[in-house]
Amino acid sequence: DWEGLESIAPKMTAEQIIKHSAPQEQIILVEGVIDNISEESFDLWMSYGETYYRNEEWNYDISLDGIKEGDVVEICIGTHSDGSLKQFDGILAIRKIDQDPFQDIINTYKETCPVIDYKMIMRNPENAYGTACKASGTVLQVVETKSYMQEFLLELEDGNLVYVTYYKDETADNVLENDELVVYGMFYMTETYTTLLGVEKTVPSLAVEY
Repeated sequence: DWEGLESIAPKMTAEQIIKHSAPQEQIILVEGVIDNISEESFDLWMSYGETYYRNEEWNYDISLDGIKEGDVVEICIGTHSDGSLKQFDGILAIRKIDQDPFQDIINTYKETCPVIDYKMIMRNPENAYGTACKASGTVLQVVETKSYMQEFLLELEDGNLVYVTYYKDETADNVLENDELVVYGMFYMTETYTTLLGVEKTVPSLAVEY
């Protein structure tokens, strides 16, 4: 009964979820656009300020009858003791609210991603967690390649490096060294890697969708 759920479960924003500031060990409501539906999981695009944030791999064992990719849905889900979502085993209910032109979401996401502020991120990585950003440069080194993702070092136009984890469609072409790219995603941590000369270097790590 959604009327009953709405009376006891507060609605949370993407900002609150990213910062783990949702109520602890409670049920909450979240809204977003569903994407990448498989037999076991789906992704959810959530409104994040003037752009969107893609939250991946929501495992489900309830019916998604009538729900398709691009639909706006509301989800009732539990939270952990740290305020993070139980998105792997805690979805209690889901309903379709509306339909949304999915390409408009992607376009808005790209248009509103600011150019990466390298110094700001490296100066205070914790405060920068969840920052949407755009990065342009040349692939310096491909670190790992799988069917659904690649990890590579991207040399920015100013010479700085970022470590990119690119979640791609399995049918998409692989990224190669020396490719010129513009990527759109989110800063979520710093990554320490060893250079070819054996020197450890710490750089921003981006999770990108495009």
